[in-house]
Amino acid sequence: MKKLLVPALVYLLMNCQRETPPDPDSCSAPRQVTTDAGCYVGNGLTMQISGDGAGTRQFEWTIIANDDTTQTSGFGWQPNKDVRLINAASTRFVVPDSIVRRYKRIGVQVRLRCGSQQLMFMSAFAPVRSAGGSCVTWTRYLSF
Repeated sequence: MKKLLVPALVYLLMNCQRETPPDPDSCSAPRQVTTDAGCYVGNGLTMQISGDGAGTRQFEWTIIANDDTTQTSGFGWQPNKDVRLINAASTRFVVPDSIVRRYKRIGVQVRLRCGSQQLMFMSAFAPVRSAGGSCVTWTRYLSF
């Protein structure tokens, strides 16, 4: 048994590479999440990260779709009523049309893991109908 263990350990030591964590000073949190500027047409709602954190990194997106129009629950999630999606994506994430059409508020939390740090940005969006009623845009009403 020892004859197999020693070569296996030597192999592991020689072939394993130590991963260097990213330098925390080279990371910065996203500064803004935006949505499509034009009228919503029903192909999902594209959200885009901009600002210093918007590089080629992988982000964790948490989407909370909420029916609360009183804004009393903020980013509160009520499991019996609301939807919560967690997904890893790059600087763009598309919220499915089935969620966009059904819910009145969409909260977004974007996280970036940088070494031992976890950087985060949050926004909330609501649909706004144009004066003529023919165009709906999703507008940010809260960011932090």
